[in-house]
Amino acid sequence: YLYGVSEIPFSWHEEALKAQVVAARSYAVSRVLARNASSWPDPFDLYDSVSDQKYSGWDEENYPGGWTDCADGTTWCSAVDATEDLIVDYQGEVAETFYSASNGGATAEPPDVWAGGTTRPYLLAKDDPFDSGDHNPNYSIRERAYTIAQVSEWLNDYTPPSPIPPDQLHVGTVQSILIDAPPSGRVSFALITIIGSDKTVTVTGRVSGGQIIDDGPYGFRFYTVIKE
Repeated sequence: YLYGVSEIPFSWHEEALKAQVVAARSYAVSRVLARNASSWPDPFDLYDSVSDQKYSGWDEENYPGGWTDCADGTTWCSAVDATEDLIVDYQGEVAETFYSASNGGATAEPPDVWAGGTTRPYLLAKDDPFDSGDHNPNYSIRERAYTIAQVSEWLNDYTPPSPIPPDQLHVGTVQSILIDAPPSGRVSFALITIIGSDKTVTVTGRVSGGQIIDDGPYGFRFYTVIKE
């Protein structure tokens, strides 16, 4: 399986490839163990996309420069072999080694990223100064400015999915917006309070399948309004 993972260029430094292999192996093992211990409904253990890891299959298990078999000594396959059986563990359990091409300059804790995410002692929110710079083409920070009139209009025109009250964010003219964001700066599940001329509201209510499955803070809805 690891021979077919294609998350980073094979041309990268050997030690970087080894680090990626260990992260990929640890992630795969942690996912398989978790899914085997639950009522996982699908006839496979891992997705072949970025929903888990980018797996390109046997056609990509060989360096595209012309090798036809891992026995020919591709750099990636060598990194897989050199780290055989190595995983990351925390207190005797396989660590969930999430990774990404860029974190925007700060890592995040699982509850800041996924609904129902569980905090892990080894997955903490902290600044990552090494993520930025010309060496990382995936790093991108954009600043945008909006007027009070724009934000007020977007909120008053927005209708959340049922069964959230359709006028939940209809606050009139925005007076102020309070965002209790985590250290990572992510607002997906942050507590957001909007103070308007007509009412004050805290954005709540995550909806799935036409039902409210979490009536706690749901900052992603405010993000959706602004993104639109």
